[in-house]
Amino acid sequence: MQLRAGIVYIVLFMVVTAGAYAVIATAESPQVTIDEADADYQLEAGDDVTIGELTYNVSELDGAAGTGTLEHVDDEAVLDTTWSGASALEGDSWDSGDAIQFEEDGEEYYVYIYAPPGEEVEEDDDEDEADDDDANDEAEDENGDTEGENGDGDEAEDENGDAEDENGDAEDENGDGDEAEDEEADDEETDDVDAQPEAFLLIEAFDDDDMTVVERADGVYVAVENEDGEEVLRSVTEIDDIDTVEVEVGDSVTFYEEEMEAQVDGEVTELETDSVTLEYIGEEVTSVSLEHNQAVLIEGEEFGVHFPSEDVVYLTEDVESFEAQHDAVEEHEERIHGLWWVIGLSISMVIILAGLAFMPTRG
Repeated sequence: MQLRAGIVYIVLFMVVTAGAYAVIATAESPQVTIDEADADYQLEAGDDVTIGELTYNVSELDGAAGTGTLEHVDDEAVLDTTWSGASALEGDSWDSGDAIQFEEDGEEYYVYIYAPPGEEVEEDDDEDEADDDDANDEAEDENGDTEGENGDGDEAEDENGDAEDENGDAEDENGDGDEAEDEEADDEETDDVDAQPEAFLLIEAFDDDDMTVVERADGVYVAVENEDGEEVLRSVTEIDDIDTVEVEVGDSVTFYEEEMEAQVDGEVTELETDSVTLEYIGEEVTSVSLEHNQAVLIEGEEFGVHFPSEDVVYLTEDVESFEAQHDAVEEHEERIHGLWWVIGLSISMVIILAGLAFMPTRG
């Protein structure tokens, strides 16, 4: 009885296995496709297509690999670049900034940025304070002479009393003035902290092993001998053998742009203590990659992509239908995956039942 029941169940699971495999073998898999009539764009290599406000060129197309590239070239794009500069404020070495070239294979020039101005302003403030102190001393001397002339009379005492009252009021006003001066001083300190450099130097590369170079807040200096044979410091801008160019915000600089492999005319738009930003007119390329049976976003608009052959690509705006085909393919694959599980479980049960059917029985 045990053997006969085992054989029946084995046959049953074999039938299930055969049926599942037959469904897998005969099931027709849905395909993601775009018919020629449904394609909004039919493109070949070299074609131009306008999408939105931009015109793209089909620069690459490989239907066998299912890839392609659309490119839009803007010849009048406003681009920017940033140079890292040696900061005088941080005491950087003169050649620690970026090296730029005015022309291809030309001499290199290092970017050196002056420290924010402020020391001269502080010195002027000190001089103003000294002048105020002298003026106050002169006023005190005049007051002393006036007191001597007033004498010890009662009328003088009354007048002095009134003067003291007036002086008291003046002192109160001066107290308010001191507070205003403190606020102004705080504002001046804030201005000094927020001060930005006004210019930077482009210093031609030179061998500094044979000379003494000193970096200061107001520029780069080189030790040279004067007419008397004494060693003095001269600004690098005064050294004939070293070419320098001083540049300010708003100035134009013609330089070699490595990414474009060409000379460009740039304008300095921003200057900080450790960097320089320039804007220039150049070529900007916007690329869009195409992949077979995938959706792509072009100028904010979504398209379905399909390669019907090796040299043609279809684009469709009917993304909803395109995604519905993907859903159908995914559902079909899930069902096939489930049938393979059925086959695997059925074969496992056949093995287990065969083992149980041929086990010896008691008695």
